[in-house]
Amino acid sequence: MAKKQRIDPRGVADQVKNTKISDKRQKTIRILAVVLILVMLLLIALSSFNIASTSDMKDGTRNFFSRMGSGGGYPYQLNSSAVEAVDILNGDIFILTDTQTMTLDATAKEVKKVDHTYARPAVAIKSDRALVYDRDGTRYRVENRSDTITEGQLSEDEKIITAAIGKKGNIAFGTLSDSCTSKLIVINSTYKKRVFVWNCAEYTVSSVALSDNGQYAAVSVIGSRGGEEYSKVIVFDFDYSDPVSQFEYPGTTMMSVHFSDNHNVAAVGDNAAAFLKGLDKNEVVKYGNSTPSSYAFADNGETILMLAQYGSMNNQNLVGYRPSGKESFRKEYDKAVKNISIAGSRIAVLTEDSVDLYGLGGTLHRRYEATPNSLKALCMGKRAYVYQMGSIVKSHRISRK
Repeated sequence: MAKKQRIDPRGVADQVKNTKISDKRQKTIRILAVVLILVMLLLIALSSFNIASTSDMKDGTRNFFSRMGSGGGYPYQLNSSAVEAVDILNGDIFILTDTQTMTLDATAKEVKKVDHTYARPAVAIKSDRALVYDRDGTRYRVENRSDTITEGQLSEDEKIITAAIGKKGNIAFGTLSDSCTSKLIVINSTYKKRVFVWNCAEYTVSSVALSDNGQYAAVSVIGSRGGEEYSKVIVFDFDYSDPVSQFEYPGTTMMSVHFSDNHNVAAVGDNAAAFLKGLDKNEVVKYGNSTPSSYAFADNGETILMLAQYGSMNNQNLVGYRPSGKESFRKEYDKAVKNISIAGSRIAVLTEDSVDLYGLGGTLHRRYEATPNSLKALCMGKRAYVYQMGSIVKSHRISRK
């Protein structure tokens, strides 16, 4: 009679446990393999329909894997001669070059890198989207931090002068036109329909803006009468063909318009700023003997200007204006200021040797290092990054003495 073998319950449990772990690993490997195969099949299919080129396939595969890890850290090297713009997009650094767009996260990882063939590329950013367009051309595309959302093209006779993107995702263009002097064109957030078109027979559009609620557009236009140049700021409600309001500014060139909120508009000019409260009350602030060397618009509705007294770059004032046009703060600078930028609740002032980070109330919170070859300061939270010749660096905080 055969002797019965004793079974150890603990050994059986260990064996079952090991088998389960093995099965789990095999399942994970199978899932990853299927995902990779599907990605490759999709890219091959797109290529066969001429939707994606071979380089697109390589970039797509590279981006797929790069998003799974972290970057090599800053400084991030780049060719400054190819750079058209550097800005902040939804907490990442956005770079527009003469051939591509890219976004870098806090570790300098390339979250996205996409080629373009625009002759004169430009970009407008709002919230989590960037509108990249071909100035003097007709093509454009909308991107977020990781993908291209849509690509489009205006009519052949609608050459883009300037553009804007709204918080809702809708987009607006100021264009030249064969049928009139210029046009305002607004396209909805699905990018399939023109919701508003204004033919401008007498003026040239210099800037456009969209309200956060997606209901209004503002334009600044430039005209000439009797040899004297003047500007107008005109506000439209998309439900009506006639303007909601319009104001004229003789002898002033309005360079940029912005919605402080849904019912207040700010316009920055070469010798004055205008504030349209409730879209119909016009408050004009003259700069006096100063000229704006840089300006930016804050999310809280304030307009921030760097005003150079008598045009001197070594005698400037950082000035904040509320949506009503009332001055909220003023900071004097007795050294050269290169430019200012705003991200979130921070104002970054770039000088020859520092980046000064202010709150929106004008309080200096931090100071970071900069060098004479610095070109633009970027703030991400409490950190400061500096775009300088050949690289983007993470700036070090200067200790208070």
